Amino acid sequence: MYILYPNEEVRNLLNVAERTVTKARKELADAGLIEVVRNGIADYRIYLTPVSIAGMFD
Repeated sequence: MYILYPNEEVRNLLNVAERTVTKARKELADAGLIEVVRNGIADYRIYLTPVSIAGMFD
């Protein structure tokens, strides 16, 4: 399953610059929280990466 969200919609929703959207998406991808697949010029398929919380609250 993926999220399909154009940059312009994210930018307008959060009231930030396009560069901010791009930087935040890259940081999430670099942290391994999402996987981004380009879908057109400014659209991306954003797949959430499964995260294990086992052992985090021991």
